[in-house]
Amino acid sequence: MLKSVLSNAVMASLVLSSITIGLTPAGVKPAAAEPAASLHQLSLEVMQRQTGGDHKGAIKLAISLTKRVKNEFGPTHIQYALALNNLALLHDEQDRPYDAVPVYARAIKIIAKHHKSQPAALGMMLNNMASAVFAQCRLEDAEQLFERATLAYARLLPATHPDRLAIDRNLQKVRTLLGKTAKGQAAHDATRTYGHTAVVGNQTDTVQLPRACSA
Repeated sequence: MLKSVLSNAVMASLVLSSITIGLTPAGVKPAAAEPAASLHQLSLEVMQRQTGGDHKGAIKLAISLTKRVKNEFGPTHIQYALALNNLALLHDEQDRPYDAVPVYARAIKIIAKHHKSQPAALGMMLNNMASAVFAQCRLEDAEQLFERATLAYARLLPATHPDRLAIDRNLQKVRTLLGKTAKGQAAHDATRTYGHTAVVGNQTDTVQLPRACSA
């Protein structure tokens, strides 16, 4: 069983419920015992470096892990897509969305071919890529990705599930900043006025624009 890097992407203003992969997905044939053990050990080393503050070392090892997963499983395998996703999450944790986005895109291209058997993985990756795109101040692109994530999760999870609710909130926040919700026009006006914060409803309910929007 290949155990993926466990990490969380905390995007500044979206408060995501990012999903991490720790188990071999249903329908995925596990690797042979010896290669799987080696990959598992390398994954643990990535996690240890990340939690220990050696972020550059963690990313370097994660790149090596991703290459080994690709060699073991192949370039179109679900496990390779998951390894790419986890590498992108590490970039996210270092506030490097420009590095994360193309890696997410590669992972999504692979996992989309398995979308019928892996809707949760597809929804997770779309959600994570949307937040990285949002951090680049690409609000329209982020909206489209959150919409796709919502559709992917709708095939699997009830509307009240925490992950669906988290993505719905992310989508509504982006739409608010774009002036597309009931409160959005006022928020959009506030964004133009104050530059960084859109006030929604009252002074304590705010939607923060990413820093890239002020560049």
